[in-house]
Amino acid sequence: MIINILRTAGVRILAALLNLGVIVIAGQQLGAENIGKISLFILAVTLTNLVAGFAGGSALVYLIPRNPGKPLLKTANVWALFTSAATVALLFLLDAFPRELVAYVLIAGVIGSLVQNILNVFLARENIKMHNLFSLLQAILLFGGMATTCFLLAMKEIEAYLYAVILAYIIVLVVSWLVLHSTERAHKSAFTQGRSLKTLFSYGVWVQLAAVFALLTYRLTFYYSEAFIGLAALGILSVGVQISEAVWLLPKSIATVQYSKISNLKGREDAASLTAFLVVFILFFTSLAVAILVLLPETVYTFIFGDEFVGVKSVIIALALGIVLASMNNILSHFFSGIGRVIINLWSSLLGFISVAVAGYLLIQGSTIMMAAWVSTFGYSFTFLFSLVAFFVMTKLRELSLQKGLRILAERKPAKAV
Repeated sequence: MIINILRTAGVRILAALLNLGVIVIAGQQLGAENIGKISLFILAVTLTNLVAGFAGGSALVYLIPRNPGKPLLKTANVWALFTSAATVALLFLLDAFPRELVAYVLIAGVIGSLVQNILNVFLARENIKMHNLFSLLQAILLFGGMATTCFLLAMKEIEAYLYAVILAYIIVLVVSWLVLHSTERAHKSAFTQGRSLKTLFSYGVWVQLAAVFALLTYRLTFYYSEAFIGLAALGILSVGVQISEAVWLLPKSIATVQYSKISNLKGREDAASLTAFLVVFILFFTSLAVAILVLLPETVYTFIFGDEFVGVKSVIIALALGIVLASMNNILSHFFSGIGRVIINLWSSLLGFISVAVAGYLLIQGSTIMMAAWVSTFGYSFTFLFSLVAFFVMTKLRELSLQKGLRILAERKPAKAV
């Protein structure tokens, strides 16, 4: 498991550096207002992918080890095609993104949902290497495309980013689909399309509702900031958020492997001990990483992203505590998902969303982006505290063993073929 974590962390670090490069290019070449538009585009695509995951997505990771995988994937892809279009239409009517971007959101939303399903099949089979490979490939292609559109083609508008991201999505979809279908085992299954949908939806609905509310907890302040402060302010906020969330690289890498591991463990006690050890480890790691970001002078951020991005450090300071708490909550939420108790993630995410929705509406109007960041921290705190209490209620404290958790973490197990 440690080998898989190191590989996943390495891939995520490389991908994060490439994504940081994309942000730097966008900040220097496109400006804060276009960064604000890009953040709304990404949020719309992410919401589209989450709705598609109601009958797919991360539900595949839990269900494929317990059921025939091929019928489930086929059903998940059909669902993704229909729901992606419907979700984009709804977001368009709600003015959730600039209206001129609707075609790009639709294309990226559909392709991203299909890629999401394929990568989760790799994850379900504990084929972490292939999952990581395509995640990294997407980041490489996006960075290369962004550099090409901005420098070689001299594009200075948001289309420079949109063309790059859609090209990256298309290439990853085609290659990952070819690899999956060339290596996937044949399944003899009595699953019908209707039964597959019912199986996926019975689990995926709770997973994805929790994910939707979690995303809104993290990003609802983007909508408030755009409405109450402006697109340029949103651009600065989004850069500060993305820098802060870079701290989540290791926690998310660990959680990805943890989820795959727990989904294949038989004993809940082992899963709880592993989770307890990882939470403690992540607390120390993220606290150190956040401290480094807070100590960097403002001039470092304006030098990297441009003079329009004064205020990024203030955002990072306000997010610091929330980033640490959310990183630990990420480990807890993957524990609940891995043992099939996703309803707990739903309640914790819903609580975080409500707290951000109320606090954001009352506090961000007429305020600054730093207040928007504090509102996010407020939401992270509520989400983490609920998850922590639920974890202690579900587990017997006397049976938790950090030593056992470390031993499970250190176990080596060859990745299964897909």
